[in-house]
Amino acid sequence: RKMMQVREMRLLRQLSLVMRQASAAGGFFDAWMKQQSDLVQAAAQAFAEREVLEACMRCLDGPAMTPGLRELLSPLVALFAAAAVERELAWYMAQEVVPTKVGRLVPDVARQLVASIAPNAQQLVAAFGIPDHLVAAPIAGQWELYNTYDNQGELTADRQ
Repeated sequence: RKMMQVREMRLLRQLSLVMRQASAAGGFFDAWMKQQSDLVQAAAQAFAEREVLEACMRCLDGPAMTPGLRELLSPLVALFAAAAVERELAWYMAQEVVPTKVGRLVPDVARQLVASIAPNAQQLVAAFGIPDHLVAAPIAGQWELYNTYDNQGELTADRQ
């Protein structure tokens, strides 16, 4: 959580400084929409990821959370955070938020979390309650059958 807070605050601080300068020069709109759109998007993404992580953590700590459910969902929340850090790992390392030695471990941690979630994956997906007729991807149904040959991602009459 702390790393995500640091990223959000640094990006917002950088965006604030850039936009103050652009505003003083009379080019706020162009700076926001054309020159700094990557920074705007990165700051928004950092904010959203931190908000989602904190909401998930509040749920995990909430009174309605049973120990069994907490055990099932905690690795998902950890994976969300690890994936967010992994996506922006270069930024974290360049900003010296994460030392190189630790940064090298992040992908392995994410893969370990995936492996720990895998045995419960179908149960977790089923918990969303999405009706079969709404699942359009062929791999979402008979995925074992779908992957028995190289179908180039295509549907065929005998493999639907």
